[in-house]
Amino acid sequence: MAIRLVIFDLDGTLVDSMLDTTRAINNALRPYCLDNLSPTMVAQTLNVTNSVPKLVQNILKKHCIETNANSIIERYIKYYLSHPTDTANVYPQIPETLDALKGYLKAVVSNKPGHLAERIINKLNLSKYFEIIVGGDNIAERKPSPASIIRILKNFNIRPAETIMVGDSKADIDAGIAAQVRTVAVTYGYGEPDFQREADFVIPKMSCLLRIAKYMV
Repeated sequence: MAIRLVIFDLDGTLVDSMLDTTRAINNALRPYCLDNLSPTMVAQTLNVTNSVPKLVQNILKKHCIETNANSIIERYIKYYLSHPTDTANVYPQIPETLDALKGYLKAVVSNKPGHLAERIINKLNLSKYFEIIVGGDNIAERKPSPASIIRILKNFNIRPAETIMVGDSKADIDAGIAAQVRTVAVTYGYGEPDFQREADFVIPKMSCLLRIAKYMV
């Protein structure tokens, strides 16, 4: 069945944003005098926890800090909204590929809060490409749950067999598999080694997606 819908992860797939994410987390944790986390450490931890709230909860537990994690998340979001793209860059070939996919419906699913994901996409001039953006706070369960993908399928009345999920992490691939859509793993993002093992396709650059989308039946 021909592809009609392409769903993209945000961080590590469309945008290299790990330094901005790390700065926002470190700013939120600063009142507790903890050592700054590195972008590498944040990326590795997010691959396990799949969300900043869980990452923060793990840090507080590790350092035996008893406080309301929600207040830390609020500081994280407030800072990030003020600094959404200080260092973020769109990965190579992203705009060109999205332009070439103009005949397809396109969406973004992110575990970031929806309004923060939208702000990053807007600031990087990518919003014109997407019909819908679903963030982690727009649904009951974040990836690897398929909930965000299923919502988009229902929104467009699209079948899973007509859909591709593109991402750089195991959570993206697992979400796609659970939603019964075909999956594409990009190898240039933040994913752990071999995360792409169960993906239907593995690509080293985004332009390779065009052949998959246009010739898949």
